Amino acid sequence: MRQGVICMLIAALVLQLAGGVVAGGAEPLAMTTQETIRTVAVSGVPTALMRGARLPERMPSFHTDAACHLADSWQSWSGMVWFSSPDGEHISKPLPAGTVTEPGVYYYLGLVLEPDGLASFSDAPSVTVCGTTAAVQRLEDGRLFVCVRYGSDDGRLEGLLPETLPFRDVSRRAWYFESVAYAYRQGLMSGTGTTEFEPDTATSRAMLVQVLYRLAGQPAAAGGEFSDVGDGVWYADAVSWAAGAQIVNGYGNGRFGPDDPVTREQTAAILYRYAAWYDLAGDGEAPLSGYPDAGTVSSWARSAMGWAVGAGYLTGSAEDGAVLLRPQALAVRAQTAAILARFCRSLQKQEHAMPRADYFTARGTTVLYLPLDNRPVNDLRVEALADSTGMNVLLPPEDLYATRLDGQTTNANGTQYGDTHALLQWVLDNEDACDMLIVSMDQLLSGGLVNSRWEDGTDLTWEKDAIDTLSQIAARKPVYVFDTVMRLATTAGYQGLDSEAYRLFRSYGMAERGELTGHNLTVDNIIAGYPYGADGERIETTLDDELVEHYLAARARKLRLTDYLLRHAESFAACVVGVDDSAARISVQTNEIRYLQRLLGKNCALFCGTDELGMMAFTRAYADCAGWNSRLSVHYFGGYEDSVADAYDTSTLRESVEQHITALGAELVDWNEQSDAVVLVLTRGASSTECSRYLAAWEENCRNGVPTIVIDASSATQHLPQQLEDTSLQWLMGYSAWGTAANSVGIALSMGLTRLQWLQGEQDPQPEDSEAFARELIFAYMKDIAYCRYCRPTIKDLTPEGIEQALLRQNMTTRVETALKDTALVTGPDGVTDYVIPEFRLTDFSAPLGRSYEIRFRILFPNAGPWFTEQ
Repeated sequence: MRQGVICMLIAALVLQLAGGVVAGGAEPLAMTTQETIRTVAVSGVPTALMRGARLPERMPSFHTDAACHLADSWQSWSGMVWFSSPDGEHISKPLPAGTVTEPGVYYYLGLVLEPDGLASFSDAPSVTVCGTTAAVQRLEDGRLFVCVRYGSDDGRLEGLLPETLPFRDVSRRAWYFESVAYAYRQGLMSGTGTTEFEPDTATSRAMLVQVLYRLAGQPAAAGGEFSDVGDGVWYADAVSWAAGAQIVNGYGNGRFGPDDPVTREQTAAILYRYAAWYDLAGDGEAPLSGYPDAGTVSSWARSAMGWAVGAGYLTGSAEDGAVLLRPQALAVRAQTAAILARFCRSLQKQEHAMPRADYFTARGTTVLYLPLDNRPVNDLRVEALADSTGMNVLLPPEDLYATRLDGQTTNANGTQYGDTHALLQWVLDNEDACDMLIVSMDQLLSGGLVNSRWEDGTDLTWEKDAIDTLSQIAARKPVYVFDTVMRLATTAGYQGLDSEAYRLFRSYGMAERGELTGHNLTVDNIIAGYPYGADGERIETTLDDELVEHYLAARARKLRLTDYLLRHAESFAACVVGVDDSAARISVQTNEIRYLQRLLGKNCALFCGTDELGMMAFTRAYADCAGWNSRLSVHYFGGYEDSVADAYDTSTLRESVEQHITALGAELVDWNEQSDAVVLVLTRGASSTECSRYLAAWEENCRNGVPTIVIDASSATQHLPQQLEDTSLQWLMGYSAWGTAANSVGIALSMGLTRLQWLQGEQDPQPEDSEAFARELIFAYMKDIAYCRYCRPTIKDLTPEGIEQALLRQNMTTRVETALKDTALVTGPDGVTDYVIPEFRLTDFSAPLGRSYEIRFRILFPNAGPWFTEQ
């Protein structure tokens, strides 16, 4: 109930700012014989907020003859609902009491008032707060939502004046009021008369072209002439300009059709051509398959509709419980105003985006990082990326985020998982010490990846408040978050579950479920369908009933949290959701994935993969520091790039590569186009001939000075000896063959793009950067080749001594060492190679989770400090 009230209050607040009723002056309470409350006076609220002060927590008092109090559902907010707005117009989510105020920010105090007994509020009650007239919104259940603002200049309490429009037919309560107000304020749209806007009237071709003409700044018109566009008519210059810019065309018979109405898909197409003319369209395009009427979109409009939907300019329309595109429906003026408002605000954000610079530096930048867990791929490898760029990583104490499997020593709080409450407090305590944040939501909300598959609580109040807290921080500095879709199985070796339980749960999760579509695809319906197969019958399993119920409850909790995260993701710099341990079939994950895909905004991504997400988040943040997108071309060897990547993926290998590239903020270009680097991918099932072609392309790139990223998704060993002997590392930017195909893709791309951007743009390169990168290459080779492919299948003893003996006795370890030592690495875009990998040795071996899949060791250089690496 509480979250529903939050949404209602936010909507009420935004509506008030867009034009709510402002109450009259405060007078003594006058009760009618029907006990109708006409005036309310609120006291106990500060009249000013000093900069750097904390938002108050004390309860205000109310003066009426019929006592008023805050709604029960808000008692936990100590009687107050605080909001903030950097620009005085756009309101953020509720702030907790005690938040420190910042200079130049408006703060809003919202109060929910409810009369006791039989009394009720009048239709237009007047409310004052400490003598200042407040804006009032009457809620459907009879309560009042009251709001006042503290001015950003002097911090004094001030009343809220409503937005005023001259149009009698645009109600302040209408869904399109704010959009019409925006279009009117910006001079994009005017009324059809002095006091009429006609929001339900279809937009004509002339109207739409005139709007875009104004948006373009009314440039000189130099287009075609049309027989039905007379000289001097109000839209003549606009039509001439639009035709010349190829934003609109005539009908081919000399006519333009200025009075013809435009449909929603025609509006999208015209707007798309306008954006393309000014090089603002970008490459984003959303799939339309999630809409029941996607098949009715005209073929010529599919790209434009996909672009408009993907960018959020055009949204679905609710009809009989389903969300429809309605492409052939006429675009009325209210809808056009809404589309234009979204489009213009998006352009404003692009104008403030960081331009591509010739050089940049992120040296000294501090990243606060909350990792997925304590496996080295999640913490130490991210530190390694930072070391190679001169950036700093601020990590919490390991005991706060570590995962401990059965039989391992628990954390200080006595659990096997991270301390979520302590971690949130650590984030708040260290916010001022960092420049940006990278946060694993599985860690923050559940204590790590493993426990997110086990935690089954239903009261998610704290978790949602934690997400809101991150959103508030994101208003002050960049926050990158990543989350996961719960995998098919549980975790072996956790909470008493063994490998047989893992097998049974994965089989249970892979059982086909009924597919949901359209308006039936909701969180509640997905959860209700968990226990049932596609035939509607309960899925049979030999698992204990209580374990199954626990598993399903954990899934439900995880889905609800990710749903809430994506619905509040617009404030984050990026939000990535990885699908953990999946399968290429209809399963318990299918409806979850399809539902979450509908919620993805422009800053969001969802794809298969998990363990690579921390490294990817860092690389994305580093790319944003650089301010440009690297261009990558991809070449596959093996012939299976359009087959499912592996047994733990739902997408093809090609799709996985492209999804990871996009999520990293890079641009995929064709093989024959100019690119910043080339990505070589070896697929599973590759023949010896394909392996040889792959190695030959790698060596050719090195000879020609082409930056190269190598992804070995083959799980094979036959090409590795030749790889060590015949290929050079000089122009190698990144390499991985670890874990699932998605893991390899994400790790290699993260490593490669970070090095590539450093190589091309770092204005203050230091020798320590290349030394750190050399360590990355060493651990990638030692880990992925010597250990994973040759040593891990036979290792039995996971003590430090056992791991060391197994790895150092392996002949492949010696071959890797020989291949790497004395290798020169390029350190500048001009091909300078002034760093050579020195002699090194491995030491300090361990297995953090007590299993062979994750081990770590140190790499030591003579006269250099140690660096932890993982296996």
